[in-house]
Amino acid sequence: MLKKLTHKAAFLMFSCLIICNYVDAQRQSIDLPAKNEKEETYSGGMLFLQGGGLIYDNPHQQIKDISYGFGGILRVYFFKHLCVGIYGGTQKTSYPTQGSNYSYLQIGYGGSFIGMSLKKNNFRYSASACLGGGSIKNLHIEKQNNQLLSESYLYKIPVFILSPLVSVDYFLSKKIALSLQGSCLFGLHASHPPLYNPCLQVGILFNH
Repeated sequence: MLKKLTHKAAFLMFSCLIICNYVDAQRQSIDLPAKNEKEETYSGGMLFLQGGGLIYDNPHQQIKDISYGFGGILRVYFFKHLCVGIYGGTQKTSYPTQGSNYSYLQIGYGGSFIGMSLKKNNFRYSASACLGGGSIKNLHIEKQNNQLLSESYLYKIPVFILSPLVSVDYFLSKKIALSLQGSCLFGLHASHPPLYNPCLQVGILFNH
């Protein structure tokens, strides 16, 4: 349920962002030119290229493999250097066991963050900390005969997530920026081992 809510929230966030940018573009096309160029008030978009690693211990073995996924982020800027926003996405990896090559581990997550941001020339530098919730889904296959799973285990675990976020945005234009972000997601549960997910993310941000 938490994963579905995270995906719905991300979809609504980006739909609203696209609509806001469209309305703003239409407004600017008929408004008189502004006397002074103003600073951005928000930026947001898709982190469509993500690569990292998922590290987790389930009751059967240690999982440590390359992960991939997608996500999104929305930052709102206040005062001179303060930024807040929301961030979320998914990460997934497949891993081998003695009896199968099709086990997988996935985490869906979403949360809010607060941090600092600095724009200089065509670059924006941001550092923040994210807190939120997520859900681990782990299908572990011990024995498999063709399409028949003779011994498998499915784990669904809600987790509290936290992550540092460090990013550099390069402005291709006043409205569009290419973003490179590093994160290290921690998924925590009182009665289960922690999950670690260091990750590099590349995306496109729309600025207003």
